[in-house]
Amino acid sequence: MVLTPTRYALGGGGRVAHRCYGEGDRTILFTTWWGRSVDGLDDHPGAIRYFRYLEPMGRVAMLDPRGVGVSDPLPPAAEPSRSAWADDLRTVLDALELDRVVIMAEGFAAHAAIELAATDPGRVERMHLSNASACTSMSPSELDRAVAHLEETWGTGAMGLDIGDHGTDREAAARAERLACSPAVAAAWLRAELTSDVRGLLPAVTVPVLVTTIGDSGLHREEDARALADGIPDASFLRLATHRLYAGDPDADELARWLTGTEAGADERALATVLFTDVVGSTAQVAAAGDRHWRQVLDGLDAMVVAQVGRSGGRVVKQTGDGHLAEFATPSDAVRCARRIAQTAEELGVRLRVGVHTGEVERRAGGDLGGLTVHIASRIAGEAGPGEALVSRTVADLVAGSGFAFVDRGDHELRGVPGRWAILAVEAGDGRG
Repeated sequence: MVLTPTRYALGGGGRVAHRCYGEGDRTILFTTWWGRSVDGLDDHPGAIRYFRYLEPMGRVAMLDPRGVGVSDPLPPAAEPSRSAWADDLRTVLDALELDRVVIMAEGFAAHAAIELAATDPGRVERMHLSNASACTSMSPSELDRAVAHLEETWGTGAMGLDIGDHGTDREAAARAERLACSPAVAAAWLRAELTSDVRGLLPAVTVPVLVTTIGDSGLHREEDARALADGIPDASFLRLATHRLYAGDPDADELARWLTGTEAGADERALATVLFTDVVGSTAQVAAAGDRHWRQVLDGLDAMVVAQVGRSGGRVVKQTGDGHLAEFATPSDAVRCARRIAQTAEELGVRLRVGVHTGEVERRAGGDLGGLTVHIASRIAGEAGPGEALVSRTVADLVAGSGFAFVDRGDHELRGVPGRWAILAVEAGDGRG
């Protein structure tokens, strides 16, 4: 996953900062709330996890509304508003030449998305609105206390820790807040959010909408989110299983179905070559290196695997604990990558084993892969020694004549897989004949 540098789109009200990543026919406009800047999302653990989740679904675009982050400030004496934010959405869509997008919006950003969908429905395919409401159920005194508390604590990371999207890293949460805006500006944005009312726009929203919530999170109440869903003609409501702002694994398939417009159970079967990596003796290595140093080692390993897989024309499907699952269009690409990964990991001080197999896979919602082929590749990796890349006989036969050299490792019983499987070690060659 590589985010583009921040760019500016010029609209009638000023310059709007935006970033993109990924590619595909579908574009997802990921509209975070006003408390974050696109320039700081690289360091946001919840956002990074979400970006990796969204990447297989298409191109993703993000922006800072004017008055937040690195976009132009609002005019003097101007208050934040959903209409100005909706105009900023149009500015970025025009700059990127996007006719129709899927919108993901959280908090106050959902109001801007609702206005865009209601007033310019041709530009919106569907929307996912998270932790939002049509109008707050807070009393005026509750609203005043919330705004005063936010202004007093802004820049300390208190809000990021409260909602859990920065884990326990207070300084990372504090830095994200400071990158977004100052305490006084944050207070103005929160007041604008809590006094905004889009109930009159809801009947005009004609696209499919999924409203999600993590439950009561201080500023966002579950009852308000349910009322929002009830007011939109074609809306569904989902209470997420996670307690964090960004959805967790139990909800991944449901959200992906909404974002892509596919139905449950619509997994696609296709022929693919999959590669599994696994760290050898990770527990012992952690004990020897220490938690902090080992985390740095794994971060370096992650970056290396992503780079090697991309260089070989594949994609990293997901991390699997101390390993990775990657997919390739051809077995020769996968074998070439497996050899490079095994060799390079040694240079990073990591003992890695790699397994490769070709067969039918299930393409699941969210870009994940499933099926027996994936399990076989994992089991083959488990048979490898430190620094060794193993492949199935299927893979070796498919790349015959490509210049690879293999050493027969005999037949093996793979746990949970019927029959015995011939396994070979990649010894040499780059698959270029």
